[in-house]
Amino acid sequence: YQRRVHGSDTTEKLSMLFKMQAECKYKEKKYQEAADVYRKAMELNPNDGALISGLIMSQAKVDPDAAEALLTKLPNVGFQRKVESMMGDPEALENIPLPTKPQDPKKSER
Repeated sequence: YQRRVHGSDTTEKLSMLFKMQAECKYKEKKYQEAADVYRKAMELNPNDGALISGLIMSQAKVDPDAAEALLTKLPNVGFQRKVESMMGDPEALENIPLPTKPQDPKKSER
């Protein structure tokens, strides 16, 4: 974890492993631990919307005010507004669809 090169394949894999661990912690209702692991993953991949939203969902369970402060990190303004509107409804927040990246047209032509 300490010896990392940002943008490398190893960093991407490590970020993905942290994300999986955080998702497990969340499902186990260990929300603070999930938030801590999401933060580790974000150190490696700070612009990953799925990590940011996972952190917000986890943080909302233990500290809603801190979760609201994290909303500014969301990359998609429309998505951010949708999450803001659901902050009082944790169940709706858990079921919000995550934004997706537009598909590269060159890849779909192959």
